[in-house]
Amino acid sequence: MTDTILYAISVLSLFKALPETSSSDTKPDNVENIKHGFFITDEAAAKCSLASTPEVLSFITQKYGYDVEAMNNGLYHSFREVAKADEKALFTRQILHYMSVFLQNITARHMQKKSMNPSLWIPASFLF
Repeated sequence: MTDTILYAISVLSLFKALPETSSSDTKPDNVENIKHGFFITDEAAAKCSLASTPEVLSFITQKYGYDVEAMNNGLYHSFREVAKADEKALFTRQILHYMSVFLQNITARHMQKKSMNPSLWIPASFLF
């Protein structure tokens, strides 16, 4: 990883924002980004050429992203499933679904707090 990418990752860790680096004409692939739980504005991508690099996108996905498709997965795949199930089974499945989503969100928040590193490395070339 280059110093510039490490700098961008450090700024992302500290401020949850991309630093201004060289300008870029590339547009972020937000259709793919949204699947991972984040969005990069066109303005941020224009001011930070690193916004679309695999290393930065991987870091954002691991640190701040989540699997939107898994979280929005429905309780049932068809109406036939609901029609065949009795009231007790419907209630049990709904409770288990809500508990799993709730626990997934709590785990994600807990892991985010745990991974906060108090010492961030910023290259000296960017400080002077």
